[in-house]
Amino acid sequence: MEFNPIRNKIRQFTYESLVNELLAILKLQERDTRPSAFWHPLILLKWAMEFAECKRPYKTASRQDVLNLMEMVSKLELSHATFDLRQHGRAHKTFAILAFQQFTYQEKTFVDTFSRQFVLFKQLKHSHDLAAEFEKLSGLSLHQVLQAFYFLHLFIFSDDPTLYKYWGYIDKFIYQGLMDFFGPTFTSTFLDLLTVSRDTIGRAVEEDTRQVKDYNLQVFDVSFFTRKPLFLYKRTALIPHHAILHQTFGHFIYDYMKHRDEAFTTELGARMERYMKLGLDEIRMPYQDENKLRRMLGKGHKVVDFVLDERVLVEAKAIELKPHVSVNPEDWLLSRELRQTVGKAYAEQMQAVAASLPCAAERYGIIVTYKELFLGDSADMWEQFLEGEALRALGPDYKNRLHIPIENLFIMDLPTWDLLLQVLKDHEVSLVSLLQEVKRAHADPKTKKFYFGMHLHSYPLSQFTHQYLVDARKELKNLC
Repeated sequence: MEFNPIRNKIRQFTYESLVNELLAILKLQERDTRPSAFWHPLILLKWAMEFAECKRPYKTASRQDVLNLMEMVSKLELSHATFDLRQHGRAHKTFAILAFQQFTYQEKTFVDTFSRQFVLFKQLKHSHDLAAEFEKLSGLSLHQVLQAFYFLHLFIFSDDPTLYKYWGYIDKFIYQGLMDFFGPTFTSTFLDLLTVSRDTIGRAVEEDTRQVKDYNLQVFDVSFFTRKPLFLYKRTALIPHHAILHQTFGHFIYDYMKHRDEAFTTELGARMERYMKLGLDEIRMPYQDENKLRRMLGKGHKVVDFVLDERVLVEAKAIELKPHVSVNPEDWLLSRELRQTVGKAYAEQMQAVAASLPCAAERYGIIVTYKELFLGDSADMWEQFLEGEALRALGPDYKNRLHIPIENLFIMDLPTWDLLLQVLKDHEVSLVSLLQEVKRAHADPKTKKFYFGMHLHSYPLSQFTHQYLVDARKELKNLC
């Protein structure tokens, strides 16, 4: 199955009939507590904006016509080469694609989703003013954008029907609230930034460098609507499915800046180190930072960002997989993508530092990325995508000379780092013993988890108490 037959079908139908049926299906899926592939009608909604009414005579799409289109999308999905296990026999690669497509929507946003961004993008300083650059590019205050997102989150995901009843669109109550708190100029610019319509879809697609360009692969990509969550239809700003908003709230600023500001990634990497240091200071974890390691090991020696308790090496990487790699994870693409980041951090930096540490105890490594990579644990990732490329320089017997074996390496995103520190703060468990616990779980297929954060769910957590998040929380809640 290919995209072109789907496009040709869409061209035959009227735009209004397609949109009406797709929106009705999305609302049914939104209300249903059972899992559903809502990304299928979402991608059809985007394609309807692009291609509907392009081949006369136009037909009115029925519910069955749209269900047939969804079946074609499902077949397009299953035609991807990685679903042919007879060809490559590697179910893990297939699961990696599906994880990127589906686990993305399982991410939830809480008040600290906004607090973390406030600290990273606004409060912490380095050589490049991200907040000022964001305002220059968007015309909006970064602080107020986070507050507006928090405002929307408060009402749209409210569990209290007496506070607000969400109907699936920006109604007069929400619009007036934005106007009252932020003023007409901000509100108009803010909503325009998040809105797409049939009249603007061409420009929006052209400007969206985050979107996978190959239409055959777009069904696996994170929805276009996570970056344009307001769909203008019949003069109403609709939210096609509220699950997309978690990605909008959590990653809109990151996605917007990463593809418009050349200095963003380097600046974010430096800020991530400072952010992580705030957490280590909060829980009073003994550590040696990059500067101390350089003084100890020598100016030209490879170093990592932190060594914790003289045994755990930590490196921050402000990275994510490029969209076209996430939806089409060929070995050579992943190897090229990861060897200068994850590969270099583990094979070069961590091994060099671990070899120089005086402590003879077993050592561990943690790589903290900004976003979740959705590639499984480090052993899965290493064996399939990185081993030959990154460790070739160490020689054929490298496994006997690794100071941190691959099963002692853990990869997590920044929210999971916060969660890890909160677990250490609230529970009588040491970092090393927790890493040993996760290592044992990974060794058993029955207890192995797809990514590190899943192992922390057994530790009860009510709310983050890190002071830097508490203070940011107060700033964001002060809407007056």
